Amino acid sequence: MGSDIAMSCDIRIASNVARFGYGYIKMGIILDMGGNDMMPRLVGSGPAKLFAFTGDIIDAHEAFRIGLIDKLVKESEFTDAVNELVSKIAGGPTAAIVLIKEAIRKLSTMDLETSLDYTTNIQCSIIDSQDVVEGYASFLEKRKPDFKGK
Repeated sequence: MGSDIAMSCDIRIASNVARFGYGYIKMGIILDMGGNDMMPRLVGSGPAKLFAFTGDIIDAHEAFRIGLIDKLVKESEFTDAVNELVSKIAGGPTAAIVLIKEAIRKLSTMDLETSLDYTTNIQCSIIDSQDVVEGYASFLEKRKPDFKGK
């Protein structure tokens, strides 16, 4: 169940001592909580089948190698790495982050022409936001932006 929860996250960070398992097969049941959908999308069908068919425990290095986790850090640096990433994202332009998340999800089902139209439309929807104005101003003034989520 923990791997299912991790896979539903936008970004997965693990310490180098973390371990991941998918023991459903050992109980004679299949992946639940969306694992059948999410795992192949994250790691590809081959690694997903190997992980799900065997129920083997893998270490953090293998999870990182196959794409189950996105960032691998030393155990002693884990909390700082998570806090740094959270601060960076929380201090960003939230409307754009939400739209990026939505676009990444939707674009995987579109052809190139449709995806370009889609991204142009969502870009137009935020182009006059306060965050975009602040982003341009801070770029020109060579300073850190102060986004407000508006």
